[in-house]
Amino acid sequence: MENLFRRYIQTTFLLIIILIIIAPAQAGSQWETKEIHYDNQNIVGGYISGEYIIILTSEGINQTGNRINLYSIKSGDSINPGKPSKGMTVTGEAVSGDYAVWFETQAMDFETNESDTLPNSIYLMDI
Repeated sequence: MENLFRRYIQTTFLLIIILIIIAPAQAGSQWETKEIHYDNQNIVGGYISGEYIIILTSEGINQTGNRINLYSIKSGDSINPGKPSKGMTVTGEAVSGDYAVWFETQAMDFETNESDTLPNSIYLMDI
């Protein structure tokens, strides 16, 4: 029983030493911070894949002010490929590899009128 307890103490001590040695090595990694500014727009959501970030921005509570922005991490360039049609909004943004996708759907106007329902669209962009 005493032998088992001694092995337990030795193993615990060894694990603590290993964790102490590994922790400073992880602290050596560096983060690079980049600020992406969109004047008069709030960043609502975004996704990153590879060297691209797709960002959903909004000009306010009105959903028709939503925009899709594509930002290249390498070059720092930003384009605005997703501007909604009249009465529509953009949402559901995603990026994977060299492709970006988003949806265009009817903006909520809080008045349900089936005759005014507009068709949804899916956009796929080859970056």
